[in-house]
Amino acid sequence: MGGYSKVKLGVHLEHGTRSAIKIIKKSNPMIDLNQIVIEAETMSKLSHPNILNMYEYSKDDFVEKDNGIKYPVVSIALELAEGGEVFDYISLGGAFNERTCRFYFR
Repeated sequence: MGGYSKVKLGVHLEHGTRSAIKIIKKSNPMIDLNQIVIEAETMSKLSHPNILNMYEYSKDDFVEKDNGIKYPVVSIALELAEGGEVFDYISLGGAFNERTCRFYFR
């Protein structure tokens, strides 16, 4: 699902807490909306310190562009993981050594 979405920084208006908002266009022919809903519902039941928590999701959201055009999306609010993508670290620095791998898997 990550390759077919955009992620934006969200700020809760009342609490000021920050989160990652994943936005997936419903019109994208490369995605299976049913699979996204199943994945989001599964994530909503999980709670573990080593996975990102999902705060909420909506399968009936809309995004409005600056030109006024609206399009339907699925939105997922996730716990914010700051520090960048693991993929970027690997692609720039090569494979992790065994000790680093154990640290991240732990």
